[in-house]
Amino acid sequence: MSLFEIINVILPLYLLIGLGFVSIWWGWFPAAAIPGFGKFVRNFALPSAIFLALAQREMDEVLHLGFLLAFGIASVASFLLSLFFARRVGGNAPVLIGLLALAGSMSNGLMIGIPLITGLFGNAALAAIAQQLIIENALLLPAGLVLVELARARAGQGRGTDPEARLIPVLRRTIWGVLTNPMVLALLLGMLVSLSDWPLPNALERSVGMVAASVSGMALMFIGVTLFGTDLRATLGGVLPAIAIKNGFHPLMMALTFWAVMLAWKAMGWMPIPSLYVNTALVIASLPTIGTLPAIAAGFGQGRTISLAVLVMTLVSGITTPLTIWLLVTFQPFA
Repeated sequence: MSLFEIINVILPLYLLIGLGFVSIWWGWFPAAAIPGFGKFVRNFALPSAIFLALAQREMDEVLHLGFLLAFGIASVASFLLSLFFARRVGGNAPVLIGLLALAGSMSNGLMIGIPLITGLFGNAALAAIAQQLIIENALLLPAGLVLVELARARAGQGRGTDPEARLIPVLRRTIWGVLTNPMVLALLLGMLVSLSDWPLPNALERSVGMVAASVSGMALMFIGVTLFGTDLRATLGGVLPAIAIKNGFHPLMMALTFWAVMLAWKAMGWMPIPSLYVNTALVIASLPTIGTLPAIAAGFGQGRTISLAVLVMTLVSGITTPLTIWLLVTFQPFA
């Protein structure tokens, strides 16, 4: 894949973000519709894409324990480091801290990854993206949402109440909120369909597919929509640690963990991780965070701040992603 072809994949993302910004600036899109716009993305479009990505593949052909372990370790490490620095940065709202942890550890494997990965490695690489979705949506996303829900519950509690007395009700509401989150439900349903090998009715598959097809464009435009009116000087400092971790630490940690796990797997005589999966994981790690995170954050009143983080990560990845691909193709370290 040439540098020109890589740019052709990434450039439309910037154009759609810009279109969203201009649509608010010139009055093409009513500001009053922004909350409904975000709710559609996070409650319908993204869950539909997650469901189809898992339900349309056989789980026994997709899962590799070594891949899940390496990808999971690198992602959790990035999550915890992002969480640590988000807590240390003054001025960050408690609800924002969990969202920044997600921003520093999740990758845009659906909207950017699929066209880029299939162009590089073919459709066989989609198995790695499916495993990425499992790690991020079964582990990282629930953890981040739990932190956000706990912070919101604490903010809503009156002072003077015994913290131990209210901890169990808060945890109960938080766990219930995570389990009933449309994205988590879509993950569980997709895995159930995949494991049970149930064929999806054609009408259902086409209907869900039509909704899922809208996720890329709408999510990217939503970033631009929410960026309009953002005070860059006031918010950029709070999101810089997450940006640095996502664009720098996360890809490096991904390479180190896969190297370590592959050595361990080889020493034990187990089935090695296919180099195709490893290369795909490294490219995924170099991508910006998920484009729908601003829509998720908007439900907690933090859409503009997270949109700024996503925008900067996307701009930086215009350099880091082609560089990662060039290094993999030139030196083939995991061949």
